[in-house]
Amino acid sequence: MDQHPRRRVCGTIRGSDFAILSLVMALGSLVASSVGCSSDSSRTGSATGGSVGTGGGLSSGGVTDSGVLGTGGSSVTGGSPGSGGATSAGSDAGIGGDAPLGGAPGSGGVRVTGGSSGTGGATTTGADAGTGGDASIAGAPESGGASGSGGKPGAGGATGSGGSPSAGGATGAGGALATGGATGSGGKSGTGGATGAGGVTGTGGAIDAGSTGETRDPRLWPFAATSIWNMPIGSAAVYVPAQIKQATGMGMSVDEDIIIVHPESPLTDVQTNTADWDNTKDRCPGSSPTIMSVPIPASWVFKPILPDTPNAAAAILLANGHTVKQTQPLSRCTASGAPTSHYTFADVDLSGDGITGAHGGSGLSALGGTLRIGELRPSSGNVRHVLKVEMWKAENYFTCASGAACQYRWPATSGETNTAGTSVSAMREGSLLALPATLDITTMGLETEPAKRLAWTLQNYGGYVVDDTAWSVYAIAVETGPDGKFLDQFQQDWGFAIKISSKNTPWGRDMDRLFLALAAVDNNTATSVGGGGTPRQPLAPPFASQ
Repeated sequence: MDQHPRRRVCGTIRGSDFAILSLVMALGSLVASSVGCSSDSSRTGSATGGSVGTGGGLSSGGVTDSGVLGTGGSSVTGGSPGSGGATSAGSDAGIGGDAPLGGAPGSGGVRVTGGSSGTGGATTTGADAGTGGDASIAGAPESGGASGSGGKPGAGGATGSGGSPSAGGATGAGGALATGGATGSGGKSGTGGATGAGGVTGTGGAIDAGSTGETRDPRLWPFAATSIWNMPIGSAAVYVPAQIKQATGMGMSVDEDIIIVHPESPLTDVQTNTADWDNTKDRCPGSSPTIMSVPIPASWVFKPILPDTPNAAAAILLANGHTVKQTQPLSRCTASGAPTSHYTFADVDLSGDGITGAHGGSGLSALGGTLRIGELRPSSGNVRHVLKVEMWKAENYFTCASGAACQYRWPATSGETNTAGTSVSAMREGSLLALPATLDITTMGLETEPAKRLAWTLQNYGGYVVDDTAWSVYAIAVETGPDGKFLDQFQQDWGFAIKISSKNTPWGRDMDRLFLALAAVDNNTATSVGGGGTPRQPLAPPFASQ
């Protein structure tokens, strides 16, 4: 538990690029068998009053294999952007204190990273990006390419036939292809979206994606390229086996982060409510003082149904378009009604490092590392940023009865007392977990496309431990908010729920394979983010406004 009692987490090809490509093709006969291309793609805060309850939590109560929670589940009307407006009746809150549960990316849609030569595979006609490149989050073009509905590649942005580069795809000798070169719909490089052994970057090393002309929207892909949420794992990373225990509570869970990036919305006062994670108290009634005034769409509602007590870590963009307020646990029980919350955190800027925020267990961001609406779709390519993961501390985090030094590690700013945990000192809140570079992710036996894509992201970017699930489940942070629910989007796109009770399903088995293979990057520090050395992938591109 932390210091506040807890709930359980229930490209466009430019002229220069074309010239490079032409040179590559001209030299193809000379380097045909030697060139390749890697695949791409607190709660320290101030409380305004009241005491904290004893916490609710994730529960398997009312959860079905389809991911729909039982009694008391609230429905989302309108679904998620780009998902066809699908709704999910009762897919949110259920009984037993579940925060909506979620999961992970799958395979396919691998981007060409550029600036690196792999270890094999000759160039294949069409293996580089056409006009458009991969669409970014929520259908917004990244490299100036037009996006289709829900983030589909722009015209000519598909690779080869079906988007599958041969033998890991190939660049010329060290030649750079446009970062974010689009694959076909759901196209993939090799099995599981990896080239070569586990998608390891070749000898050319990674380059700054901005050199290809690709840009990003900070509201959808926030924070500096060197932020902990964007920095790839480095070639000097030191891996320590995490020794994560197999979860027994359910197949997969999520922690829903509330993300509101509508600076044009009416300024709304957030009132105080001190119910926190006491599953006998209502989070709806508000009282003085007002803890913040922030832009929130009048129609947006987020109403936990007791005994559900989700984390509800929230990030809200202010009217100036760059300052982010964070609070926890946010609720809004009626449209146009007064939202309520309790704890506040230091402001961050969309272009800054974005490290800290409203994930109370670790003090880390509610915005960075979250799987966003528009990501992890069949046509959206790999997720190119760090994730946020959670497990049960009593099974997986370092045993620490007292003393902050053993409860957490950088970049976390807080931790939780843990009297029954593990002897692996590298496993604490704030730990960066990743699939080791030596692991060939194509041999993991993954059965589902989202899990294969998640494997790529976990090997190339990793995921930070940000909270404790408080029972035997794995969790990953996903978006909910005015722009939709990631849970609904995932269900529609992949045909099964991200959050499931049964472990004996393809998705449940895949989650075991991924989490049990994770290692801690033990030399992840403020001066060697991701472990240092050459990044496995290009750095995030510059913001469109820069």
